[in-house]
Amino acid sequence: FEETIYVTPSRLPEGIQQAIIDTAEQATRAIGLSEGPVHAELRINNDGPWVIEVAGRSIGG
Repeated sequence: FEETIYVTPSRLPEGIQQAIIDTAEQATRAIGLSEGPVHAELRINNDGPWVIEVAGRSIGG
């Protein structure tokens, strides 16, 4: 995948941002995470967001 520049706050429409949040929350619940830091990577296409990785850790190596 081509990496792009990260912009904060996001320029994505609010509906897409909420779909990303909802998908990340579903993924964290699916693996039993309920507290602590979460690192989640998602991609977005015409079908919406999909999870690449989710783990109970902070960002970085």
